[in-house]
Amino acid sequence: MRKTEEISLSLHTKHVTKTVLSNRISYKRAFIGDTCAAYHYTSPEGLMGILKNREIFFTDAEFLNDASERKNINEDLNRFWARCKKDYEERFIRVLSDIRVNAYEDYRFGTIDKAYKGKACRYFVLSASKDSDSLSMWKYYAKNGSYNGYNIGLDTLALQDTWINREQGIAIEYGSVIYEDDEKYYQIKEAVNHIYESWIQYEYSDKLDEKIRGEFETWVSLNSLFFKHKSFSTEEEYRYVAVVPTENIKILSYTTENGSNVQMYNFRAVDGVLTPYIKVPIWGTDDLDLKATFWNVASIGIAPCLNFELKKNGVIQFVKSLPYRVENFQINKSKIPVRY
Repeated sequence: MRKTEEISLSLHTKHVTKTVLSNRISYKRAFIGDTCAAYHYTSPEGLMGILKNREIFFTDAEFLNDASERKNINEDLNRFWARCKKDYEERFIRVLSDIRVNAYEDYRFGTIDKAYKGKACRYFVLSASKDSDSLSMWKYYAKNGSYNGYNIGLDTLALQDTWINREQGIAIEYGSVIYEDDEKYYQIKEAVNHIYESWIQYEYSDKLDEKIRGEFETWVSLNSLFFKHKSFSTEEEYRYVAVVPTENIKILSYTTENGSNVQMYNFRAVDGVLTPYIKVPIWGTDDLDLKATFWNVASIGIAPCLNFELKKNGVIQFVKSLPYRVENFQINKSKIPVRY
């Protein structure tokens, strides 16, 4: 036996137990769970709907405008294994190197949250941007040569997992999207190394292989929602992902402060496609007056235009007409020059 093989076998000494790989891989990465200002861009109709209903739409990941959504990570995995096979034992490589994202619904979130164990889940996305005045985002709402969009500066606390009523079966993951190939490579490398460092300590067994495969499948599934092609990098996306067990989708609902029941799962037509989404409520109660409800909005941005004051006054009058308070928000004017 060659010396390198002897060293390798000497490392595989521990017996496999239930705690193998426990907390070895960090699902809450630096860019999932980070906090920053997030701006959701929308149309005038979208702005009115969000403010009036105090809810925001999360779209099924399969129906987003990026055809490579979720599956873009497969290219990054191909590049990683082509580059790094020499860094790991052959058996380890055989167990992990074929893992890819091939579906928009899976069972992997149960590894992270026991409440989801054995449950197939779908993933719904709310897209925002870290840029409060993004020309590339305003362009999505251009019509007849003018920009007609708005953005809402979200109170990120309002969308965190701890705020959502877990009885509805929804978990929220959130963070910055990664576009650059080098950063994606680093994240994959770090995850694989975490698993490898634990795997190499234990005796070879099919049970161990099954454990590490499950861990990496989960990591790939979750991170696929935050890896996008670099051609989208100008969007500087910060996204929220609602994880919903498929068995609960049809019965998802929330109760408003006046006792009304709202069905959360619905469809809308987008470019001729019947697109599924869920409505996520964003409202709270004043600590000093629990009967006074308000919507958590930090700012409203208006796209580059020649009639800013008119649009600003329109927003002010609309907010005044609402049957609840909207406090401490500002209306922002775009600094992007407008062509006459």
